Amino acid sequence: MRRNRVLIVEDSPTWAMLVAHWVRSLSYEVFCVETLAAAISHVKTNDDLLCVFLDLGLPDVLDYDAIPALVNADPHIPIVVLSGRDTVSLPTITAEGARMFLHKNRASPESIAQVLADIVS
Repeated sequence: MRRNRVLIVEDSPTWAMLVAHWVRSLSYEVFCVETLAAAISHVKTNDDLLCVFLDLGLPDVLDYDAIPALVNADPHIPIVVLSGRDTVSLPTITAEGARMFLHKNRASPESIAQVLADIVS
């Protein structure tokens, strides 16, 4: 089965729409949710997700706690932390189960395309 769906977990509608636009331009289907609870529900009911782009500033979870919660929902889906925080610790997020980190200040159509290419390869 070709995994062609991407889940964006982001509580900022502006960021969610922007990232969704970039991902759709690469011919992926996109789903956006605003909370960890909605993300877990989506992950558990969709077995064709390519990856999850995860913001760390969600209203229903504290920072890094979102990562292991998503890993527990499905340990095979790559998690890409997409955050504007300058204090994100790459060793911490990878130890929690995230595969990559992309700072929002460095997010662009090209960087999103590179992240997705890395996941597919």
